[in-house]
Amino acid sequence: MESLITNLDLFVLLKSESTSFNHEVLFSAVVSRIGNNLSAEDRVTLKEFCRIFTRAALQRWQKSNRFLDRFRRLYENWLQANMDWPSCVQSLVNQQPTVDEIPRAHSVSQEPSTSSSVGTMTKKSRKLFEDLGSIQKKRRSDDLIGKDSSELAYTAAARLEKEGHEDIASVIEYILKLISKWGFDGASNQSRYKQKIEGEQDDSSIFMTSLVPLKLTDGDNTLWNNPKPKP
Repeated sequence: MESLITNLDLFVLLKSESTSFNHEVLFSAVVSRIGNNLSAEDRVTLKEFCRIFTRAALQRWQKSNRFLDRFRRLYENWLQANMDWPSCVQSLVNQQPTVDEIPRAHSVSQEPSTSSSVGTMTKKSRKLFEDLGSIQKKRRSDDLIGKDSSELAYTAAARLEKEGHEDIASVIEYILKLISKWGFDGASNQSRYKQKIEGEQDDSSIFMTSLVPLKLTDGDNTLWNNPKPKP
């Protein structure tokens, strides 16, 4: 269970769960983290709290023109302030997870079998990245290359700033994506061109590597397109 102590914690949760600042989505996310054991009256209180916080967070986000760096500078004190939770959930939001809530390395799930009885299958735990071989590391990291997340960028910037790396944190939101293509080409025993080459080598065995930039993007905005994408 992630901590929900400061305004920053809840803002990151809100941004990660709802791109449109929906207080209903925030309410559901909080309830799922503290357990669905609230009374009907407490649920109404918590939902109203989420509505007020969402509106306040959205107003601040809009006043900063939705720029992360500007948002952090303008509302640094507000972000670092502790949440003033309603008394009905105060003891729930920051409690440590119980033994039953802690994720286990091995989980057991029931699977249908061809017999009348129901068997169980133990799922293999996910290996740590450091324990993977080079091929497995590449396969897992490749899954992340094409994914963008403004929420992840915000969280990364906030943590860098907290650790004293303000210079790095300030440029995260300006990181651009360059899309390129690459390939190889050769002319083994094919056409020979009239180029002077010393020794016994000639240009019939040239092996070429090429990298062609195709597009430069900033989120959904295309800043540049290669007018001649062919190498």
